[in-house]
Amino acid sequence: MDSGVSKKRVGFVAEGKLPVREGSEIFSKGEKVGVVTSGGPSPCLKNQGIGMAYIDNPFNKLNTDLIAKVRGKEIPIKTAKMPFVPNNYYKKI
Repeated sequence: MDSGVSKKRVGFVAEGKLPVREGSEIFSKGEKVGVVTSGGPSPCLKNQGIGMAYIDNPFNKLNTDLIAKVRGKEIPIKTAKMPFVPNNYYKKI
């Protein structure tokens, strides 16, 4: 059964310190496959940026390697499961 959805919102983790911001385009093998909706430096993951993007099927699968173009530079990104850091609180039952 086809749901008719061509894009999906996914989280991503970027390599390096340069943050991938809103509006940056995402590519796979030279083909544009998505656009960043939000992003910035991670408060918990050292020297990595995190963000969310809408990415075309089938490139939105978990751990897919992609490229984000930021101010003319190519930044490697990898799709990731959200939340980026698991909750670490105790809930008394």
